[in-house]
Amino acid sequence: MQQTLLEIVHIFNPDIIHADHTAMMPLAVAVARQCDVPIGFRLHNMEWRIWQRYADELQWWHPKYWYISRQAHLLKNREEELLSHAAVAFPITIVDLHHAQSMQPDTRYCVAGAGVNPDEWKSDGVARVPHSMVLATVWSWIHNLNGGLWFIKEVMPKILREVNDATLTLLGKNAPQSLQQYGFYNVECKGYVESVKPYYHSASVYVAPLFVGGGVRIKILEAMAAGLPVVATSVSAEGILATQSDGLFVSDNADEQATMIVRLLNEPDKAREYGAAAQRYVQKHHTWKQEVDKMIAEYQRIVSQRLQKLADEYGKV
Repeated sequence: MQQTLLEIVHIFNPDIIHADHTAMMPLAVAVARQCDVPIGFRLHNMEWRIWQRYADELQWWHPKYWYISRQAHLLKNREEELLSHAAVAFPITIVDLHHAQSMQPDTRYCVAGAGVNPDEWKSDGVARVPHSMVLATVWSWIHNLNGGLWFIKEVMPKILREVNDATLTLLGKNAPQSLQQYGFYNVECKGYVESVKPYYHSASVYVAPLFVGGGVRIKILEAMAAGLPVVATSVSAEGILATQSDGLFVSDNADEQATMIVRLLNEPDKAREYGAAAQRYVQKHHTWKQEVDKMIAEYQRIVSQRLQKLADEYGKV
């Protein structure tokens, strides 16, 4: 792959190498060393923080805790070294920016978050199904599954005591068969679907339970763009600065989440107002055009500086 990239670089003579995600950065560094091209480093997450959060969920005496903690430490050192090679790095959240700056303060940073194309998520006027919730994720990642099971076991019973016909629809690929056993909690697992949009447009509330992760949950932004109020844990909502008035409700406590959701289910007009506020928030703060424009502006700055440097050197000659 590295050799192929070198061939491409020699043919097209690019101004910038854009490394999308930590996993791609070593390739970018190897190519840049041979071609003298600056690197832009897109940080989808601070990967070491995800592993450290994973370790923190475990018992200190368990061998897995010590192994994963060690991996988090090694990965932090690796990400610190990779950041030193970037002409500019693009953390996806303010939280990640602060971590990156503490690791490699001399690197230039520009926060460029995640986004959506809001017009793609607008509803065609489909009626909301009363007392319905939806959750979409990739179930093969153990932390997504654990978060979903926490919600089903800890939050759903509390909701059902107040709203006995409340339902939860689970969407996403690689859903384990075990998720089919919670029908007595009014939980239906659809698994993989061609499009989540019809489910977002017909639901009343989107839920996002997660305790280990990083970056921005794009599915939350998509749900907000689809006009859904969102109830999330603090890790799941990280990087999204919306408040309750913007349709984003955040709590790590099962009782508090249940109270929030019951209120939204029992006050559909108010829930629709929060959903409309969520749409407005995403439109204002989280479109792909806004975020990509930030990166393009940085790349234009780098190219202009390099051209000026070459002109100065040529003038001296």
